[in-house]
Amino acid sequence: RLNAKLKSSFTGSLGVEDAWHAGYSGYGSTVVIVDDGVEHSHPDLAENYDAGVSMDLNSNDTDPAPHYTLKDSHHHGTSCAGIVASVRNNSVCSIGVAPKSTFGGVRLLDGPLMDILEATALSHRVHNVDIFTSSWGPMDDGIDLDGPGPL
Repeated sequence: RLNAKLKSSFTGSLGVEDAWHAGYSGYGSTVVIVDDGVEHSHPDLAENYDAGVSMDLNSNDTDPAPHYTLKDSHHHGTSCAGIVASVRNNSVCSIGVAPKSTFGGVRLLDGPLMDILEATALSHRVHNVDIFTSSWGPMDDGIDLDGPGPL
């Protein structure tokens, strides 16, 4: 019943413009994108990037930029960051839902994945971060479902 109600009431809008008009812009909020890296120098993102809450757990350094290869473009984290924190009125691409928020990146999904790395990613600079977002999971083959293991 709930799903049917939600589907029938969805208008195709997240109501972001109403939130902006009410004064909500993400100002003062810090979001960390835990994914395959974040291209933080992208013109839609650079202005809102916070290196102080960022890290690379695959290369063990502070730069969460994706490592591009011919096989994989590693663009998912950058796309997620854009949805959240793209700046407004720069004539480049789009605007994020929270265009005045700051964001960081934790590069995690471009190497061996272990529970301890996931725990480290989701607790990195926890006192400086308002929201951690991690829109990732196991490969979707329609058969297998994976979950966290014991730490």
